[in-house]
Amino acid sequence: MSSYLPPSPPARLADPPAIVIAREQCSHADWAYIGAATGSFVASTAADVIYFKSSSTFTLRATGPALMGASWGWLLSAAIWARPLCGDALQLPPAPEGSQRDLPEFRWLGPLLALVTAPIMVGVAEGRVPPEWPFRERWLRLSGAAVAGLLGSFTYELWTPEPLRGLRALDAASLSVTATGISFTAAF
Repeated sequence: MSSYLPPSPPARLADPPAIVIAREQCSHADWAYIGAATGSFVASTAADVIYFKSSSTFTLRATGPALMGASWGWLLSAAIWARPLCGDALQLPPAPEGSQRDLPEFRWLGPLLALVTAPIMVGVAEGRVPPEWPFRERWLRLSGAAVAGLLGSFTYELWTPEPLRGLRALDAASLSVTATGISFTAAF
């Protein structure tokens, strides 16, 4: 009869201090990162509306929407990567077959949203542009804002927020040592 019972689960070992620190990092929001992204968006919007839009040269008029698009992309990526990324409230129940499910990764959500919405944000902030501007200039301003928004959304690769840093540390430490040996999981 005992041959039909599943084997007992392995004893849980205490986590190393590096994993405890990484879990602590990724379970809290990085408010400094979110505040810096919000501040840069507000400052670039104000500079575009006050100074760059009314400039006499095309290069300065095109710089404002690019700065605004880049800061908008940074703000969108901060909304995704600076929020808590792990913790008890974010864990899904185990899959029926016993393996652990992971939360979906939103790696391309921020860049796609920034690419689409940066020209909209520039258009809303600037309002109506002077009618004497040629179509080419209007088009370059909006497409420049879209490209800058796409590039700005990858700011998390240059300045990594705390939750993402902790999540990457947990991914690097996914190699677990148990009493029976070493095991790791690769997902495709």
